[in-house]
This record gives sequence, structure tokens and C-alpha cells, in this order.
Amino acid sequence: TVIQQDAADAATPQNLCLFEDGKGRMTFTRTLAAGSSTEREIVPGAPQAIIWARGPGETDLTSRHATRGEVSLDLTDVSGGVSEVKVTGQWTLWLHLLLMAPAWGLILPLGAA
Repeated sequence: TVIQQDAADAATPQNLCLFEDGKGRMTFTRTLAAGSSTEREIVPGAPQAIIWARGPGETDLTSRHATRGEVSLDLTDVSGGVSEVKVTGQWTLWLHLLLMAPAWGLILPLGAA
């Protein structure tokens, strides 16, 4: 069952979200070169960061994603499998909060005086 298909690709099914036999599959194509400043170049033979997410339901594409992550995958040799990428940004947010709270606690009273 085709769940969602890009309207521009209706004649040639290159970008599809499918749900068959209890499994979801997304198929898409794109050029190796970055098409804009918001895209990254795909380098054959080098691990690529793949960001993925899926929702709680099988056919509900509008819900917030219940499961998400990032993996590293060499697209020219997928036999090696994927390597899960550890997200390291969370600790920097807590460190920022930890240091900014006392800083504002000291600076704000000095500016008000």
C-alpha cells in the first residue's frame, strides 16, 4: 500500500513511502552532489550520516516521531551494516544551563545596582 507519494513523482515512483507485510519502507533518489546549501554531498566509499525517524503508527505520517536516531552508513557497501551515532549535544545544553544560571545570578544584580 502506498502511504504517501510526492505529487511530482506520481508518474515515476522514485520517492515513495510503502507499507507492506507489516513493514514500512521509504524509497527515494537524489544526486550525489549537494543540490543546495541545506544539503550535504554524498561521498561514495565514505560513511554518511543518515538521520531517521518513525512515528507510532503504521499509516499515521502526521504524528510526532516516537523513535528517531542517526546512523553512519557507507552507501556503496551496505554489507558492513550501520553504526549508531551517539548524540553528544545534550550534555552541552546541560553544561550551558549549569554555567549560565550562576552567571546571570551574579551579573543581573550588579547591573541593577
